[in-house]
Amino acid sequence: MKMVAAAFVGVFATFGLTIAMESFVMNQIGAGSRLPFFELVIGCPLISLVVGALIGLIAKERARAAAALGIAPWVIFLAFGAGKGRHIGPATSWWLIMLVAVSIYLGLGIVAAAFVGGRMIRADPMNP
Repeated sequence: MKMVAAAFVGVFATFGLTIAMESFVMNQIGAGSRLPFFELVIGCPLISLVVGALIGLIAKERARAAAALGIAPWVIFLAFGAGKGRHIGPATSWWLIMLVAVSIYLGLGIVAAAFVGGRMIRADPMNP
């Protein structure tokens, strides 16, 4: 039950934090700042780490599976939603970059969940 709850929390948290990040970026761009790769290099990896840690806190024993289930919809959205209007032929390198980037984001989230979940299991006094 905790794994399902953690996966749902992960789905809502990833999309909610993405909305907050995009709002921040748009406000900064409106104020005259240039942030060309902020989302790709800083924002999305940070979201992955935060959500992975949150899932690890909730799911403890099954943190890796819950993180994969909770972060996967966001990763799929990033890969296909961000590429809207692009064609496979001329933009093959763009697709390759996006697939590598989203694989890294998914991996970061799973590693963060496993790390925090493992720490929570060892710190639990009810689990000798």
